[in-house]
Amino acid sequence: MEDVDFEHDILYVRRSVSRCEVGPTKTPGGERRFPLPGPIGHLIRQYLATRKVQADWLFPTRKGNRHNDRTLFLKYVQPTIERLTLPHFSWHSMRHTFLTYNGNDGVAMPVLQSLAGHTDAQTALAYIDPFIKHKRVALEVGEAIVPLCSLFEGL
Repeated sequence: MEDVDFEHDILYVRRSVSRCEVGPTKTPGGERRFPLPGPIGHLIRQYLATRKVQADWLFPTRKGNRHNDRTLFLKYVQPTIERLTLPHFSWHSMRHTFLTYNGNDGVAMPVLQSLAGHTDAQTALAYIDPFIKHKRVALEVGEAIVPLCSLFEGL
């Protein structure tokens, strides 16, 4: 389990896997590490102690191999999406959702950029959709200025 440091509860991303093919990350910024929150580290250790197959992969197939991301999506994710009647959804949607919620909650851009593996802050920023409530607050602040402007009319 070379991608998890259980002593320090850190998960490493050092490679990418697509359609069962292992390769390097897309960019040097793609290599990163994530601190595992205590409950997640505990759940992973518990899972590893009870899983039926021993493998180098954290979540292997029943035979100990790596999953095909497309098969996983079609077999498990897509049926759930249809059952919930969600609009378009992809693995990429989860990146957008994660960055949008955390960006709107005030997580610092360098942290978001690092978690997403983006070498450029503009790339991370492009994933964040400002929530309508935040837009409304910004406009309401501007609305409070409008009466003040009337004081200067005719000057």
